[in-house]
Amino acid sequence: ITIEAVRAAHATAEGAVRAALDRARSLGPALGCFTEILDDHALARARELDAMPASARGPLWGVPIAVKDNIC
Repeated sequence: ITIEAVRAAHATAEGAVRAALDRARSLGPALGCFTEILDDHALARARELDAMPASARGPLWGVPIAVKDNIC
């Protein structure tokens, strides 16, 4: 899922998050890059974003991110 698809309403923020979670789960163990994945929080936030009107959506609306664990 691309941000262009989400912006054009061909996909949802929830769909983008689900795809990102699936990829993190499949690659995470081999790469050792995630200490914690917050599925429930990410999906709940994506549903909130999907409920927002298009006029309130910023340029990175619906884009899933990962935060490096050494950031304070």
